[in-house]
Amino acid sequence: MERKPVLQVCRACGKAYYPRKARCYCGSTEFEERVLEAKGRIVTFTIIHVPPAGFQPPLKVAIADFGVVKILGRLEEGYEPGLGDQVEALERDGVVFLKPVS
Repeated sequence: MERKPVLQVCRACGKAYYPRKARCYCGSTEFEERVLEAKGRIVTFTIIHVPPAGFQPPLKVAIADFGVVKILGRLEEGYEPGLGDQVEALERDGVVFLKPVS
């Protein structure tokens, strides 16, 4: 089942995290959860031709900037990424996938 990632946002300073943290950089342990609704842009990506065991090559991963947080995720199969491409993040079985926005 696909769902949008849930961010952890510090109640003291407003810093957002994904994945979760036990403590914010400001020292607070008080957080609230927010669903990531924003679209992001790819800031870097790589294609791994010899991936670790259990993964089929090529394995494409990217970091996308969503304004409040940057997220590392796998790219959808068949998608040829470019820097600055607009993407949305979807979580599937605990893994973030970045899908191009049409």
